[in-house]
Amino acid sequence: MTTCGGVVRDVKWWEYLISREFIKRGHDVTVLTSTSVMKVFPSAKREEVIDGINVKRFHPLSPAALKWMLRNDFDVIDTDFPGYIAPLSSWAAIRKRMKDIPMVQAVHGLYHDPYLVEDVEDPFSKPIKYDNMQREFSVTKAANWFCHLPIFTADRVFALNKFEKQELIKFGVLEEKIDVVPNGIDLKQYNKKTKDFKKKMDIGGEMILFVGQPIRRKGPEYLLASMPYVLKEFPDATLVFIGYKRNESLESIYKELNLGDSVRFLGFVSEDDKVAAFRSCDVFCMPSNYEGLGIVYLESMACGVPIVTTNTPGIADLVEPRKNGLLVPPKNPKKIAQAIIEILSDRNLGKRMRRNNTKKVKNFSVGNVAKKTLAIYEEIL
Repeated sequence: MTTCGGVVRDVKWWEYLISREFIKRGHDVTVLTSTSVMKVFPSAKREEVIDGINVKRFHPLSPAALKWMLRNDFDVIDTDFPGYIAPLSSWAAIRKRMKDIPMVQAVHGLYHDPYLVEDVEDPFSKPIKYDNMQREFSVTKAANWFCHLPIFTADRVFALNKFEKQELIKFGVLEEKIDVVPNGIDLKQYNKKTKDFKKKMDIGGEMILFVGQPIRRKGPEYLLASMPYVLKEFPDATLVFIGYKRNESLESIYKELNLGDSVRFLGFVSEDDKVAAFRSCDVFCMPSNYEGLGIVYLESMACGVPIVTTNTPGIADLVEPRKNGLLVPPKNPKKIAQAIIEILSDRNLGKRMRRNNTKKVKNFSVGNVAKKTLAIYEEIL
């Protein structure tokens, strides 16, 4: 089996988790991925074995990956979408056309694709380009065709949720080819004992948590703007941002609002500290404009945390209003604040959401997702 995705020793991405699960079940896995990761993670090598996973890195635009795939045989090739950031998937599709082999395409967030939306940071702000997924080769649209070649070449296409399955059909993907297969997480990672994060950070009151890159798509500025309203009801509350990228614009808003110690920008933290933060917080909030699935929502569910997020397609598949979280309109700081205040004020509501989250997240365990994925591989074999 070959997958085209990301695996590095320092970070446990989804491709690593499911590849490791396949190996536990007796399969051989080779992952083809990009050399670009070597700039961020110096320990990464062009060829290495990580926990039994054979990892080979190629320049994504180089046909070297195609040559390597043509020289080797596999039972299944599993590729990632969108192809504009993972062109190895497109080389795999050409390999299938030259030397047929069962292939699947896993769509990890349809509207991360700039060919389909005007603004990938806010994809629903303008009409979706349903006629812009290039199916047939055209010299003038060669890049578009190369990007989407895997989705029309694959024997099966994995959508992260029901909404994206229906959207794929609108783009011309045959319904019978599409399976809803979400990403998942290793639940054991979130059940282990952790240090008291509040105590470590000297947080005495309620803690609201944001985890992720503080980019426009994830709506951190709206969460930050909600804090003055939250602080009127809970003056000791603290908003904690965890993410591996600085956002000077966000920090500028923080200064203008004069929020002082009620907001902490922690940047990148260790995996242990991230889990400790989830387990210690009172509310997790990421008011995103769009998520294909959003692993951080699963992480918060695994830690039994009530969620406040936006009522946008995809996200609404994970969060059921008043059961495991609250949904608010996008870009609305007042509504965000009202939802956070409601959860902090109603202990019974918070307890119910915690229980429901720990139950619901079991459907997204890496073991369950791997089992479903392998069953589909067997079908196409």
